[in-house]
Amino acid sequence: IKEFANDGFLNIVGGCCGTTPEHIELIRNTIANIKPRKIKDSKEAMLLSGLEPIEIKSDGLFVNIGERTNVTGSAIFRKLIESSDYEGAIQVARQQVENGAQIRKKTKLIGAYLKNDKWRIKSSNGDLSASILINAAGAWADQVAEFCGVSKLNIIPYKRSIARMQAPKGVDVQNWPMLDGVGETWYAKPDAGNLIVSPADKQMVSAHDAWADDETLAAGIQSFQGVVNFPINRMLSNWAGLRSFAPDGNLVIGPDKNNSSFFWFAGQGGYGFQTAAAASQLLSDLLLEKNVLVDSEILEAVLPGRF
Repeated sequence: IKEFANDGFLNIVGGCCGTTPEHIELIRNTIANIKPRKIKDSKEAMLLSGLEPIEIKSDGLFVNIGERTNVTGSAIFRKLIESSDYEGAIQVARQQVENGAQIRKKTKLIGAYLKNDKWRIKSSNGDLSASILINAAGAWADQVAEFCGVSKLNIIPYKRSIARMQAPKGVDVQNWPMLDGVGETWYAKPDAGNLIVSPADKQMVSAHDAWADDETLAAGIQSFQGVVNFPINRMLSNWAGLRSFAPDGNLVIGPDKNNSSFFWFAGQGGYGFQTAAAASQLLSDLLLEKNVLVDSEILEAVLPGRF
């Protein structure tokens, strides 16, 4: 507690059911001379970071998206970087800017409908139009589909919790492999000199802004602690995410079977990093009506028409 208080992590301390008066007194004496944490004034803004941080404020203009200039998400861009074709890579970025890709913050989807081969999209931040609509809404994919008059596919979100733990002093975890409990009962992996530990929970939930609960995190940390011979006791941060799955567990990529201008890109199930390059290439090929490079058996397994 003293370490957390000194670092400014605590707002309030105390006991719980079963805590003795002597314990409470020890806590009080431990932090008696530590100044209370001062809460800094904060302005509401969207903070993002890749190789460098970016802050998007409410009074800012539109922001161009650079997802095509991502070696993880774009196989074409990755090949350009690997071959040192930087002029070609710059051209990808230039095309993206010219085509007007943008983020619209604080924008609620109200509805969408197809008229004269164009999607008319109503939002809280004005109306939009497009020839093709791509549904990449993750846990909200079914809701977005229904807003657009498209039948849902019963994509279900499951919550997963993660804790970022401080590596013990003197232990270099940087080159550790990813560790899994038998049957994916927990996992841990290195992360920027520290450790990410998860109980590998899979709780079915409705789509919402998820957060991790203490009991679930403690179970994962305890499982990991049981297989290492050093203490893991300081949590640096924690969070939870929603991993969305189609009924058969496969990705959903391609045009809706009843509406060829509505494309699904959903059901990654928490394996987005592993599948990003191949999945984005497949979506691109289908959108641009190019020759698809995957086997027909794999294609049929991910097309929305299978449902």
